[in-house]
Amino acid sequence: MTTTLPQHIDYQPLLADPSAEELARLRTALGAGEFGRPSRDRYAKKSRVGIAMAAMVGGFLGLIFGIMALVALFKGNTEDALIGLWFTAGVAAIGLVFGWLADRSERRGFAAIWRLVGFARANGLHVEPEAKVKLLPGSIFITKRHATTSEKVSWTAGGHAVQAAVHHRASGGPQARSFTSRYLAVQLGAVPRLTFVTAGRRGAARPAAIAGPETTLTGDRGGRGTLTSLAATTPAARAFLTEELAGLLTDPGHPCHAEAKDGWFFAYYPANQKADEAYWRHAFALADAVARAHEQSSTHSTP
Repeated sequence: MTTTLPQHIDYQPLLADPSAEELARLRTALGAGEFGRPSRDRYAKKSRVGIAMAAMVGGFLGLIFGIMALVALFKGNTEDALIGLWFTAGVAAIGLVFGWLADRSERRGFAAIWRLVGFARANGLHVEPEAKVKLLPGSIFITKRHATTSEKVSWTAGGHAVQAAVHHRASGGPQARSFTSRYLAVQLGAVPRLTFVTAGRRGAARPAAIAGPETTLTGDRGGRGTLTSLAATTPAARAFLTEELAGLLTDPGHPCHAEAKDGWFFAYYPANQKADEAYWRHAFALADAVARAHEQSSTHSTP
C-alpha cells in the first residue's frame, strides 16, 4: 500500500513528546494488528529487559552476597557479615539502576516509533514500525535469517513505489555479519545497472561490485563520487545520474552510496542517520530526483 505525498508535508509530529496515555494507545493499536503482524509481535507487549537486568544484576549477585553474609553471621564473624550486607545492598542498587536505564532506553525507543507513526499518519503515508523481511535486489539484502526490517514508510514518487526503512542483520554466519543500514528503495522498472560510491564518505553500506565487463567512471560529477556501470549501458547510466541526483547523493549532511539493479534504485544512508525532519526532506527529494532521472534516462537503451 502506497500513497502520494501531500503538497504540504507536516513535520511537527517528529518533534512531539508523547504522554504515557498516548504511548499506551499506540501499544493497544499495535496489539490489535493495525500495523501488521510483525509490528504486533515486536511492540504489542512492553519489553521486560529492564526487569531482566534488575533481576540478573541485582537479584542474582545480591543473593550470592546475601548468602555469604548469612554464613558469616552464623559463624559469628560479624565484621564479614556486615561487609557482605553492604555488598548485597550495593549490587541490589546497581541492579535497580541498570534496570531503570534499560527501561528508560526502551521508552525512548518506543517514543521514537510513536513520533514516526504520528508523522506518517499526519501525511497519509503507509507505516509499519516492524515489517516482514523481503529480499529486495539491493546488495544489503542477503538473507532473511537474523534480519529485521523496521521503521518502514511507503509512498509513491512520479508513479513509482518508494519505501524508506531500516534493515538490520545480526551475525549469523560468514556472509551475514552484523550491520544496520537505513535505506531508500524506488521500484523503477527498466533501469541501467550501476553503482555510485560517494567520495570520502564512510558509514553507509557499499553496494556490491558489478560482475562482468564494466567501465568505471572515476571522479564523475566533479570528483564527488565514482560511477560504475556495465560497458553496454554506460550512456544510460550517465544519463540516469543527473546533476540533481548526484547532488543529493553527495550532500554533506546526508551522504549516500547507491546502486540500481533489477529494476530498483537503492540509496544507503549511514547507520547512525537520525529519522528527523532533515532526513525526511532529503529522502523525499531523493525519491523525486530518482523518478525524474529514470524518465530522463529512459530514452537510452537499457538491456
